[in-house]
Amino acid sequence: SRSQPSAGGPLAVGVIGASAVVFLRVLVATATLNSALAVAVAPYFLIPFVGGLAATAVIWRFSGDAPDEEPPVRNPLQFWNSIQMAVLFQVVLYLMRWLEGSLGEQGLLISGAILGLTDVDALTISMARGLQASDWAIPAKALCVGILSNTLLKAVIALILGTGRFRFFATAGLIGIGVATAISILLR
Repeated sequence: SRSQPSAGGPLAVGVIGASAVVFLRVLVATATLNSALAVAVAPYFLIPFVGGLAATAVIWRFSGDAPDEEPPVRNPLQFWNSIQMAVLFQVVLYLMRWLEGSLGEQGLLISGAILGLTDVDALTISMARGLQASDWAIPAKALCVGILSNTLLKAVIALILGTGRFRFFATAGLIGIGVATAISILLR
């Protein structure tokens, strides 16, 4: 939004749309890795997914047209990023097991919130593959809490680093998704 202020509205639509699709993407990944967890987490995802789609549609309506020029594209598949992801994933697995062993269910929720701040994919894998549970309600809630913390971090970043229309639309949309996620957690 700083390098292309005229694209602030469309960029915000992209951020909100991607944040809404996270729920569907995580559900599909979870179903692939652990169908029992997917069944437990699906009800948590309904309200924020629908709310995110609604926010995307509303912001798209009011965001304005995209500028004619497109920014340069960089290669997102860099070796260093892959190494960082692998190391982070291992650290998180150990942290998650330690917190769960030390604090029980609360530890799992805390680890979900912490991991969700930075990496929803690692959180998804660690909840789906890193746990053995007979009741998947707490891991499902931890996954949802992690996505909530990730969404709120994105809102803070959009508010602090964003400019103009991007700042307003992205922050509003992300807060809307966050509120919908919190409501979903509180209803279960």
